[in-house]
Amino acid sequence: MGADVSKSLWIARGALAGLWGYEGLWLKVIARDAHEKAIVAHALGPFHVAPGMAMLAIGLCETALAAAILSGVQSYRLAWFQLVVLLLMHGTATLSGSLADPADLWAHSLPTYACVLFLILNGRRK
Repeated sequence: MGADVSKSLWIARGALAGLWGYEGLWLKVIARDAHEKAIVAHALGPFHVAPGMAMLAIGLCETALAAAILSGVQSYRLAWFQLVVLLLMHGTATLSGSLADPADLWAHSLPTYACVLFLILNGRRK
């Protein structure tokens, strides 16, 4: 594998790990962001789950995902996992009608999807 692809894999992993780490560790675990809590409360409302504890659990899972992505271990499988999770989250948010502008979510997520797809297409080479 060329050095350029290897560097690009680390850049994509770093970007995705940064995203999941920010979303999980910072927004959900440390800052306990009110907007994030509202999203979790809305998504889990029908299940009667306490949003605070659910947000903490989700944040810890996202933080663990960030660490796993950064490690490079099982990069290909983790990329597929991320793709499925993102499509489920974004698809559910879009279909539930909870977004004022679903196109905004999808457009702003394109770089994330690009990084994930890059890892899928190049991850087996490691």
